[in-house]
Amino acid sequence: MQKTETVLCDADGTGLLRLAQDIKIGRPPVIGNMVTANQISGIAGFQFKKTGNYQFDIRVSGISKKQIPLIVNELHPQ
Repeated sequence: MQKTETVLCDADGTGLLRLAQDIKIGRPPVIGNMVTANQISGIAGFQFKKTGNYQFDIRVSGISKKQIPLIVNELHPQ
């Protein structure tokens, strides 16, 4: 089992939301191939206090592996 954590960070790198999970990651079928694991996490009810740039920081065993950018725009009523 690998300890994974997805951290939602603001533009300054401050962690706003942490989602931790243990995932069983197997060995790749061929040495040198990448292993992937799908992860579904809910952030329903989380409110962004301001518009701007955010990112999801994906960590495995405490080590940052990937950042996924997120841009939050203001919603204009129709």
